[in-house]
Amino acid sequence: MERFRKTENGISKSIGKAIAENSLIENNDKVLVGVSGGKDSLTLLKILSMRRKWVPIRYDITACHVLSNKACLRCGGIDKLKKFFEELGCDYIFEKSDIINETGDFSCFWCAWNRRKVLFNVASNMGISKVALGHNMDDLAETILMNLFFHGEISGLNPKQVLFDGKIVIIRPMIYLEEKLISRYAKEARFPVGICKCPNAEKSKRRYIKDLINDLSKKFKYVKKNIMNAPHRIKEEYLGVGYD
Repeated sequence: MERFRKTENGISKSIGKAIAENSLIENNDKVLVGVSGGKDSLTLLKILSMRRKWVPIRYDITACHVLSNKACLRCGGIDKLKKFFEELGCDYIFEKSDIINETGDFSCFWCAWNRRKVLFNVASNMGISKVALGHNMDDLAETILMNLFFHGEISGLNPKQVLFDGKIVIIRPMIYLEEKLISRYAKEARFPVGICKCPNAEKSKRRYIKDLINDLSKKFKYVKKNIMNAPHRIKEEYLGVGYD
């Protein structure tokens, strides 16, 4: 129990730091938390819910889980999620969406884009401007490399991203947290498992990049942090020409 509390406090402090340094949540905010059912989103929801008890600001939380009517996503365990939300005392909503496009294609980009679109629509209909996502430090490093390798650009994930002239603001309170700490916490907290499983989880480009970074990190300690810091240390005098 002592180890669990230490882990929980460490995660809470990291989330609090991200919130404070980037003005992610302010007094009287209404926040829609996208909950996929994975360890990241469940951790985010629980910690944000807990912090309301002692932080000096007031904010409301609504959890949103996007359902797909396509069997290939193998989503289940909705009752587990409901129980989880109710134990936290959070308002919640389940919203259906067709993740597969008209041609029957399925990709990580298409899935993420559609799920995010659903979250934006739900937030807009409920009069909520802040949408919280469970991206962590590993996601940031992976996204930077993915955009570099597969799109030929240097870009990542912002802790706070303002969209549609401020009508929607994406916030990422877990951006300072490493995935291994979140995984440990989810296991110690005994979060529900088997809620949703992605059929592309083990064969996607992101999986390849994740494995690449993990392999490099075994030999070179600061690989992950160096990737994340690189976009802030651009030396323009050493940049070459672009190629079409």
